[in-house]
Amino acid sequence: MNTRHHAQLPPPPLRLSDIAPPHLRLRPRAVALACALLAGMAPPLRAEEAAVPQGQEQGRQTVQEQGGGETAARASIDQVTVVGSRARNRTVFDSSVPIDRFGAREVGNALASGEVGAALQNLSPSINFPRIESSGASDSVRGIQLRGLAPDQVLVLINGKRRHTSAVLDTESSFAGTVPVDINAIPPGAIDHIEILRDGAGAQYGSDAVAGVINIVLKNAKQGGSASVSYGLNHTDFAPTKQTLTDGQTKIVNADYGVPLGDAGFFRFGAETRRRSPTERAGPSDAGWTSWNSTPADLALDGKVLFKSGDSKQNNDYLFYNSLLPLAPGVDAYSFATLNQRKSDGSAYFRFPRDPSNVPALYPQGYRPVTQATRPTSAWWPACASPPPPVGTGT
Repeated sequence: MNTRHHAQLPPPPLRLSDIAPPHLRLRPRAVALACALLAGMAPPLRAEEAAVPQGQEQGRQTVQEQGGGETAARASIDQVTVVGSRARNRTVFDSSVPIDRFGAREVGNALASGEVGAALQNLSPSINFPRIESSGASDSVRGIQLRGLAPDQVLVLINGKRRHTSAVLDTESSFAGTVPVDINAIPPGAIDHIEILRDGAGAQYGSDAVAGVINIVLKNAKQGGSASVSYGLNHTDFAPTKQTLTDGQTKIVNADYGVPLGDAGFFRFGAETRRRSPTERAGPSDAGWTSWNSTPADLALDGKVLFKSGDSKQNNDYLFYNSLLPLAPGVDAYSFATLNQRKSDGSAYFRFPRDPSNVPALYPQGYRPVTQATRPTSAWWPACASPPPPVGTGT
């Protein structure tokens, strides 16, 4: 009698593809693609975190030396500023207060109009350079605002030295009674870079720096030079008068050059000229709203263009130099100066015939005063045989 033994085999393992719906089954190609994506997202291993056998200590030292060289190279190209700090070689990233630093390329790109104040407004959102019109002498000397405060609460430095204020008392703008710094008197082509300190400036520099500090550093390359010529204008379809206006033609020519003094000294000098035509954006006047007492003589001028709204005509000429000569270890002689000659034609608000500020016997139809200014502005810091203080020390 033959007896056969049948061995029972275990059932095959149950796979997910046997029970999952067809639209949820994973294909091998999709699985491989998902694994590759996860591997690419994994953080790279660092050389110093991996375990290195004893026989590979020399290779690890080589890797560390190469990494140190890369760190030193990155540190050498960091932008260094010392505004708001009494320590030397303080970088923007290590500063305890917010500092904006704009290099020569950024400043040059923002100087489309040739005005330093307008360039700062384009570079920094915390700066406002309001355009004042029909305000007498304020057409020629525009104040700069930082963080919305008055122009006389902004401290302007040149190479870390305090810039003097202008001789124009602002009487008709938003901050009447202030005497601002004429920042447009600084030669635009002389600027190497600009540093702006906002918070904490009053504690270091005093009450005239409540809004902040703007430090303008002049060019200091000891050799080589640069020159540029630019031209621009405004072309506007002006709806209030239904005119197409082309005005504000601006021509700018500047050049600068550097001469070495000894091994480490320099003498940098340059000149610039700018000619700007006026602009006009005034529309028809509403005598019932703009005149003093709306008399019939005043209302007869309703609908006419009486005011002037726009930039004034200006001719600017600039000169500058910046120099430094080492005398001994830790002792340098330095000097720098700027000069600006400006001619401008501005205007005040229109005086209606029956306004108290008008004399009807002389001007029966009213008049608009015109301000003409010719003013030189200069600033000079003589040489001194002592170590120059760090930029932004407030001394």
